[in-house]
Amino acid sequence: ADKKPREARLALQRVRLQGPQSNKALLGFGWAAAELKDPQLALVPWVELAGRGSAGGADAAVLEARIAVPYAMAELRAHQSALQGYQQAADGFELEQRALTESIAAIRAGKLVQGLLAGNVEGQGARLGANLGRSGGIRTLPEMPHVAHLAPLLAGHAFQEAFKNLRDLQFLDGNLEEWQNNLAAYADMLNNRRRAFEQKLPAVRANTGAADVAALAQRREALAGALNQAQTEGDAAAFADARERGLLQRISQGAATLKAASTQKDGQSDIEGLADATERLRRAAGALQWQLSQSFSARAWEAKKALRDTDQALGQARERDAALQRAQREEPARHLHFAERIARLGGRLVAMRPAVNTVAMNVQAQLQDIAVAELQAQQERLAGYAAQARLAIAQIHDQAQFARRTDSAPAAAMR
Repeated sequence: ADKKPREARLALQRVRLQGPQSNKALLGFGWAAAELKDPQLALVPWVELAGRGSAGGADAAVLEARIAVPYAMAELRAHQSALQGYQQAADGFELEQRALTESIAAIRAGKLVQGLLAGNVEGQGARLGANLGRSGGIRTLPEMPHVAHLAPLLAGHAFQEAFKNLRDLQFLDGNLEEWQNNLAAYADMLNNRRRAFEQKLPAVRANTGAADVAALAQRREALAGALNQAQTEGDAAAFADARERGLLQRISQGAATLKAASTQKDGQSDIEGLADATERLRRAAGALQWQLSQSFSARAWEAKKALRDTDQALGQARERDAALQRAQREEPARHLHFAERIARLGGRLVAMRPAVNTVAMNVQAQLQDIAVAELQAQQERLAGYAAQARLAIAQIHDQAQFARRTDSAPAAAMR
């Protein structure tokens, strides 16, 4: 504390007992008391700190407290307690070294990264895409030996960033796999459509060919000519319906019958009967002709309207026929274009996935290297603290032997 232990104590007293800096504050408070030659006061924070975590823990302050407590005991001349404390610390450090070695082996076997990926999944499919490039943090520790060693490591920025990159790569690989499956489905859909097109087109073409568009067009032209001629000549009979055409035929047949009968008349009565029948037939023909003349304009308009409808229907038939011919010509090319595009995209996906997996493996190796480096640093700290503990044990034994020799020398002189 820059050789200002009193000021350091005042500052450290303001640190909360439970918090991210509490361990360092407790350790510093104890050393400030030790600097003031008050080992009794130093024991209070050190005992509290040494009881936190595992024997070695992952916190350097806890490790140091394990040997600081027996140091204070030695300063208080409680050599037996100090010896026991140093011995317990050394044994604990040895156990912790073995635990760290097991953790390092588990990390190198991939258990850490795989456990983190399995236990910290934020979503699936498209929902993962919304979190791409962002880290949701590590909330669940994996099941592996001595996982408490990893808590400070997992909270570190370097590890968090590398883990976020690995999750992004995992999402990308899953996305590429999903697209591979989609492309396979698209290829099946395209094949089904192509087969359906090949099967249905001949039947459609046959049905369309049953209505000869060219013949229908010729008939339309003939009807249009007849309509124009009837209008030009004022031929009302051309627009007669079936009943009226029947009446016209009966009148014609009646006229022919009367004409034939006029050549075979025998008496005055026959002549009068023939004249009467001829007059009635003339009147009937005139009435029918008058009726046809009255409906001439309306029926001519209806005929023109029907002709326009025929033109529209023929136009639609021509369009359908052209569309079928165009489909027969262009659809196979479209199918081929889509098939080539699907194959091209599938090839790109196949090439991309190994690259993504390679990068993911490198990032996983990076994560494992970060974790192993952190645990190896803890091992080095443990080795240093263990060496200090063994040195202190040896010093206490030397002091005890020196004290025994000193006590035995006066006794020998007296004899």
